[in-house]
Amino acid sequence: MVQLCAICGIEKATTKDHIPPKGIFVKPRPSNLVTVPACVKCNNHSSELDERFLADLGVHVSIDEDEGQRLFTEQVMKTLRHNKKLHREILNRVKPVEMTTPDGSLLAKSYVGEWDKEPHMRIIERTIRGLYYHHFNEILGSDYVVKTHFFDYLTTESV
Repeated sequence: MVQLCAICGIEKATTKDHIPPKGIFVKPRPSNLVTVPACVKCNNHSSELDERFLADLGVHVSIDEDEGQRLFTEQVMKTLRHNKKLHREILNRVKPVEMTTPDGSLLAKSYVGEWDKEPHMRIIERTIRGLYYHHFNEILGSDYVVKTHFFDYLTTESV
């Protein structure tokens, strides 16, 4: 019997894919990372998404914490040094902002980096499909749509 890819549910699984991507963990990585059967397309073509996911994650996590700082310095900076295109894209999403009080008084000038949602939505979908397979030994087929929503901002009503 041919084993199908746990991610797409269509192609023959010839590799194993880490769910979530192992690159988001600092070294030494946990020894019990989940892997699921995957086709070459779902596994190998996700590496660019993984890099984008890691870079945005690393830029936005607190570098005041040891693990966040290690993620940024050991993995994100390494990725950005070898992937100049991604580095430029992230820099192009950085915009100057003025932080003000509700009455409009200037508190400080800073920068904000826009979040690239697409890689995150696709990584989250792959992770959900992979974890579903891992826990239920069933492929969540293409008939099932995984929808992800990110809030652009939080209000007191949304918390």
